Amino acid sequence: MVRGRIMPEYEAVQASVTVDGKLDEQAWRDALAFFAGSATANRVYAGLCYDAGNLYVGARLLTTGHTGTYTVRLGLDPLGRSATKPSPGIYRITVTTGGAVSVEEGTGTRWSETETKGVTANVVETPDGYTMEVALPLASLGVEEADAELRRGFNLEWAGNGFDETITSNTATMPYTWCSFFMK
Repeated sequence: MVRGRIMPEYEAVQASVTVDGKLDEQAWRDALAFFAGSATANRVYAGLCYDAGNLYVGARLLTTGHTGTYTVRLGLDPLGRSATKPSPGIYRITVTTGGAVSVEEGTGTRWSETETKGVTANVVETPDGYTMEVALPLASLGVEEADAELRRGFNLEWAGNGFDETITSNTATMPYTWCSFFMK
């Protein structure tokens, strides 16, 4: 529990979304259950959904003052490896509020930038911060099918104005500590 919010064992919603950065589809209505941000008034909420071709991440970054560039980092362990360090098949996707996207894959000891392989993202500035949507092709993550029983890992971080926070109890470089999610 972080600031009164329970960090759930998450079930990704099966739905297709338009990656326009608006988070206005039904799939996102109750899906933004992941939360990071306790040291400042800035917060990020995120959720997952998927269809036959993509894993989608939606995020709402609430900021105080919109000064500078903020970054949201998404850690994904799509095959449920639960490794102790950034390993092959485990990814970190970085999206800036300016719309830049990078994808890194674990090497066994660190993160290394990799080809984006069809990753798309859109970011929209809102009165209280930013919203963003990211589409990650399942094939590029090594996911062949949505095995409903497979525990996968997810981490969420935000950075900006001298702060860098992750989900409490998660360690960004240790995927085995990440939150669980299932593709049911």
